[in-house]
Order: sequence, then structure tokens, then C-alpha cells
Amino acid sequence: MPYKSLPHFTAESLVEAISPMGELLGNAPPGRFIFRGHADSAWPLVPSVLRVDVAKSNATQVSLEAVALRDFLTFADQQGLPIPGDSDELRAELFSAADDERYLDGIHVGADRLIEHAAWPPRRLRGLMALAQHHGLQTRMLDWTKSPLVAAYFAAREAVRIDSNSLAVWALDFEKAREGRLIHEARLEVVSVPYAGNLHALAQQGLFTVSGRPVYAREDRVEVEPIEMRFMDRKVDDNPLFKMVLPSSEAPRLLGLLARHLITAATMFPGYDGAARAVEEKALWK
Repeated sequence: MPYKSLPHFTAESLVEAISPMGELLGNAPPGRFIFRGHADSAWPLVPSVLRVDVAKSNATQVSLEAVALRDFLTFADQQGLPIPGDSDELRAELFSAADDERYLDGIHVGADRLIEHAAWPPRRLRGLMALAQHHGLQTRMLDWTKSPLVAAYFAAREAVRIDSNSLAVWALDFEKAREGRLIHEARLEVVSVPYAGNLHALAQQGLFTVSGRPVYAREDRVEVEPIEMRFMDRKVDDNPLFKMVLPSSEAPRLLGLLARHLITAATMFPGYDGAARAVEEKALWK
């Protein structure tokens, strides 16, 4: 294991470690770390759409993802909901990705204009994709947060619902990852999207990672490489990625402690649905 796995045995210990003045963040400048919570510490860092039932080729996989995103746009549009970055160009690119198997080669739109495709998802679609993901659609983007307390919340809220031995809060030292081009070598890109119109992303201080490896050959098999595997050649002390692990039996206590920091379903999912989730969640607090 080339990355640090830091064990904590009580919810209090974990919250103290990740609090703003705790041992992890006490001397760190804002924005140095990004975080992700897992209800099972054994889960790999893989985007939701690539975890199961992955297509046999890049072309098929991208088409399936594009069709789902196109349908999300269509149904949102039918309700008059705003679409991030909406434009004729965005719609042309999305519909091309969904309908034309030549998309990964670059396709002509109109008489003389070529849309260039170096990777999936293209930058133009990332705001829409982030919005869709925050409302339950599986995508190629992996959620992270600027807040370790938020990451701990998402680990705990799922850990009380599944059978796992331990939960985890992953941390990526973004400053260290940029030094020596480690993040470039790992073929990883950290993506921020506008919070306007995406209340979930705003409340959760969300951002994303996407693979920085271009998708060129449409008939090649889809590559599913967990992020932690991309830093395998690093010594433990040089690895910008590490995780903190807590027994899942501590998840109810962790939810209760995080509620004192106003980290609950009500604040993470603004609106009536979040308030209703918080009522159910409160019964689990310890």
C-alpha cells in the first residue's frame, strides 16, 4: 500500500483530526486539500458510471453516458429549468456524442465546422454533468469536497445503511500533487464548476476529478483505473493521497458530532427533501 492509511477508533478522534484547527488542517492554507468520503474503506476511487456494467468499448460507453446526460437535459428543459452553460454548441456536442459513433474521432457540425474531442467529458459539458450527478445521475466525474467534515458526513450517512467494517475519509494534498507535476503524471484533473444553479454543489463545497487521459480509439476497451493506483510508484511520504479510517460502528456517533457543526442532510441537500432526510437521520444520532 503506497499511501498512508491513518486509523481512528472513535468518532471524536476523527472529527478532532479533521476540524479546522486539528492536526490535519491546523497549519494548512485554504484549498490545499480536497476530500471524499466512502462508507466502505475498501471501495476504490472510481467514478460511479465505471463501477459496474462497463461497456466493452470507449465508443459504446461514451454513447451510453451521453444518452443519459442528453435525456437529463431534455427532461430538465421540459420543466423550464436552467441548464448550466446552455448554448447551441453545447447541445450540438451532447447530441452528437449520444447519436454518432464517430464522436470520438471528431465530427463535422454543419458545412465546415469541426468539433474537436480530446477527452470525455469535454469541458463544455462539465457544468451540466456536475448538476446531473448532484441529482443522482451516474457520470464520469468523481465527487470531492473542500471540507473534510462534509466528506465525513457522506461516509457516515451511507455507512449506517450498508454492511461494512470501516468507513474512510480520503484526502488529496492538491499542493503536493501539483509539485513535480504529480497530478499530470497521474492523468488526473481537478475540476471546479460554477455553483450558480447547483445548490447541492454549493452546500457541499463540491468539486470533481476527471481522468486526464485522452480518449482517442473508440474501439479500445474502457480503462477503469482507480485514482489510488495512479500514485502506486510513489513512496508513502511522497504520495499526495491518503485516507483516514474509522470503524463503521462509529458512524451514528459521527453523524451526531457532525450535526453540531451543522453538517446534516438539511444543510447538504437544501430544500424540503433535505429537511425530511434530516428528520430520519436524527433518529440515528448518538
